Amino acid sequence: MRELSEGSDGASLRTAVKALPYVLSHSRQPEPRSVTPDMRNQAMRGF
Repeated sequence: MRELSEGSDGASLRTAVKALPYVLSHSRQPEPRSVTPDMRNQAMRGF
């Protein structure tokens, strides 16, 4: 992970890492209003 440049890439990666467990824990249930499909797609693009 250290080879990733810190900056917008690093910030988006940290956001994705924080969001991923929440998104996965709710993936089998109806989407909470706070987690939209766009946010899920944004998190998945970080990987």
